[in-house]
Amino acid sequence: MNEYAVVIVHYRAADLLEKSVEAVRRQTVQPTQRFVVDNGEGLDPSAIVWLLAAGWQVVPHPNLGYAPAVNALRDRLGEGVEYLLVLTHDADLEENAVQQMLETARDKSVGLVGPVLRRSSTGAVFSMGGVIGRGGRTRHLTELPDGRDAGTTATVDWVDGAIMLVRRRALDEVDWLNERYFLYFEEVDLALRLARLGYSVRVASRALGWQEPGNFTAYLSYRNHLLLGKEQGLGGSVHVVLAARVARRLLADLAQRRNPQLAWTVRGVWDGIRGNDGLPPTGPWARSRARHSKKESLR
Repeated sequence: MNEYAVVIVHYRAADLLEKSVEAVRRQTVQPTQRFVVDNGEGLDPSAIVWLLAAGWQVVPHPNLGYAPAVNALRDRLGEGVEYLLVLTHDADLEENAVQQMLETARDKSVGLVGPVLRRSSTGAVFSMGGVIGRGGRTRHLTELPDGRDAGTTATVDWVDGAIMLVRRRALDEVDWLNERYFLYFEEVDLALRLARLGYSVRVASRALGWQEPGNFTAYLSYRNHLLLGKEQGLGGSVHVVLAARVARRLLADLAQRRNPQLAWTVRGVWDGIRGNDGLPPTGPWARSRARHSKKESLR
């Protein structure tokens, strides 16, 4: 079996991190390197000692988002490592999940693999990978359409970043993850760039994982959707699709008497049109700390 390293992207949730560490310990195929990237440096000394004793390397890191945390391993992987398993700190895995994903990745045309993901709270399937529609509209699959199911593996457009196995060579070829996004669309951008190089994205249908999707954040979701359109050259259809997304969300919020996040919605759309990226602003009308130059993209 080919060697893999694992990284857990952590942000101030040491109680959840313990479950992810245990999930890795249970795997039938063990990694040769184990990393926790501590975004925001929130782990207390006792947690760090515990991780070090369990064979993990702790990488302190400012909270710059998911992609920079993964990219922090660019120069830390051993020469023999062929795959990188990326987990968020709330991810859990069935004991043979990594083995199933590695078997799927044996086909050298495969660049990215994910498991079937269930909600930690209810056990319901929320992602069997996803599809990308017109204008960069993304949708999780909860069952596989005709023509996609190949028994133990299925070809999809992207997989959720909560749990994903990436071929190291492919990751190097696309210059790792794009750091412009912060929280949404990093894995979609990665899948699209891999596809342009001829790599496929698969779901290992016998690999099972659990995670609880986070709360909806209007600013980052809408801004990053527009950034995806710019990065991937998706054209003017992005604006049409985004307008429909915003309208549906606002109507649903009003119908269910939820906070519609109007200020954040406007700011997210505006910053996306301007090409702002990186860290979100600290308030709806605060001066953006994001970068403006597309040249700073990792792509």
